[in-house]
Amino acid sequence: MNGFNTFEKQDKVLIGMSGGVDSAVAAYLMQQEGYQCVGATMRLFCCSGLENIEQEISDARAVCAALGMEHIVLDYTEGYVEQMLRYSRDYSFLPTYND
Repeated sequence: MNGFNTFEKQDKVLIGMSGGVDSAVAAYLMQQEGYQCVGATMRLFCCSGLENIEQEISDARAVCAALGMEHIVLDYTEGYVEQMLRYSRDYSFLPTYND
């Protein structure tokens, strides 16, 4: 990096990849601008939704391969559910606009 919030063309950037059109186009455009891109997909759920996230990971991996990019999976399953439950419990007493 050459300064705060600015990047040089040779810098490597990490792009969140869902396997969908938006992240694929973002990665493509960044590559066209000369950035070296690495795709990353987060695995968050340990139980429910497992089939969906595995398909998203597979789709993201395929998009990255088509663009000649490295793809990594960031596994955050451990502790994710506990964190979300704690968050919802801590904020469950707050009123919402629907209350």
